[in-house]
Amino acid sequence: MKFLIDTNILISLEPTSDTTIEPGAREAAEVARMIQQSGNTIVVHPYVLADIARDGNHQRRAHREYVLRKYPILDGAPPITAAEEAVLGVAAEGANDWVDNHLLVAVARNAVDYVITQDNAIHTRAARLKIEDRVLTTADALMMLRALFPTTPVPPPAVRSIKAHALDHNDPIFASFRADYPDFDGWLRRCKLDDRPTWVIDSDGGLAAVCIAKAERDVGHGMTGRVLKVCSLKVSESRLGARFGELMLKTIFVYAHENTFDWIYVTVFEKHEWLIALLREFGFEQSAERTKLGELVMTKPAQLRIGPEIAPLDYAVRFGPCRWSWACANVWIVPIQPRFEQILFPERQEQAALFSGSQPSGNAIRKAYLCRAPQRTIQPGDVLAFYRSTDSQGIRTLGVVENWIASADPERIQQFVARRTVYSMADIRAMATGERDVLAIRFRQVLHEFPEIPYNDLRAANVVAGPPQTIVRARQEGLPWLVARLAPSP
Repeated sequence: MKFLIDTNILISLEPTSDTTIEPGAREAAEVARMIQQSGNTIVVHPYVLADIARDGNHQRRAHREYVLRKYPILDGAPPITAAEEAVLGVAAEGANDWVDNHLLVAVARNAVDYVITQDNAIHTRAARLKIEDRVLTTADALMMLRALFPTTPVPPPAVRSIKAHALDHNDPIFASFRADYPDFDGWLRRCKLDDRPTWVIDSDGGLAAVCIAKAERDVGHGMTGRVLKVCSLKVSESRLGARFGELMLKTIFVYAHENTFDWIYVTVFEKHEWLIALLREFGFEQSAERTKLGELVMTKPAQLRIGPEIAPLDYAVRFGPCRWSWACANVWIVPIQPRFEQILFPERQEQAALFSGSQPSGNAIRKAYLCRAPQRTIQPGDVLAFYRSTDSQGIRTLGVVENWIASADPERIQQFVARRTVYSMADIRAMATGERDVLAIRFRQVLHEFPEIPYNDLRAANVVAGPPQTIVRARQEGLPWLVARLAPSP
């Protein structure tokens, strides 16, 4: 695989002196080491030279142009077409946006497998080309590489529930809050006195992520009843990436569901593009009005709202992940081996820590599943009922399909599952050696706990005709029983 690195990653990897080491240098160095150690390649786009050429410091520019020679230059970098420019926007030749757009096009045209960057604007624009899963932060890249090329076990990120008074107000993660909010320290003291519910992800020497919440009522912006305000949702710069933010949102969704809140909302300044994009991915919508400080108000219903019928996948995004829709959706029984269930759904394992698991992607909401099943009629919004095979033999977890591909090309499969993978590259290659294409399904896990439904019950209710050996559609005559047994959202 080829990993294209942005200028900001190059700067982290190659400091010009001991006093100019970037905050994310350690993570960037670890990414570079793992890429090279696993036999993959780091490349630099030829137009990165234009980025470096803009540096007004002659000595620093000369140093960076010199160290650039140690990295292969991407050969045959594709130019931007008029169609791509219409999607990404017009940028002046040589400008920063012009360079960034060429990095994205290199990924979209498969000149490289991934681009690694800490630039939020690039991550936001990647969604326009539908390649957001192939544009990685250093934290994303580390998680993916550790899953694809495991060596020694790595402690997984785990969300820890604490009270606000236990927070260290001097933790570096709070620096950006102080820049945005002049009275932040006074506000944090009030949070501590109120003992507000708080969740953190620990990291060496501080916090990797933090979230503080507050219960409110009838706050406006179309929200009535019990409302959960997410007062702060922050991932540290060195850990910035989809997985840590997604883990925090997962915690919030479960908390809101279990405590019967009607709405969830977050206020955020428009400059925080990464957070806004993440919130939209999970069904938050922007209110028409802003706060007195000029923040956007992003709202999400935590309970079902009566309204026009929407497609099952759209429903899962807007009202999920604790709620889902059976309307117009097929239900597929998906056999999964215990070893893959343990890493794909770690919370289903006995004595699991709060959203901790052997793989970070196993903790997330958006996941991927691989098999050699022949089915090609699965539709976005269909329900996946994961059936643990071999030992317990029962349905234990649900998911909602986003999309899928069938391929015998390990590289294409890996690109498709990308950051969601819990499969090593060796696992993917082994699956791709068979006579049948690998079916790769991207889905969203339903965060709805229910007692395991054993095979004997499924058979007696005519949900299945026999023990599932491959993905099979649930039998129509057994669906009413299955729907009632799973107690779906009304």
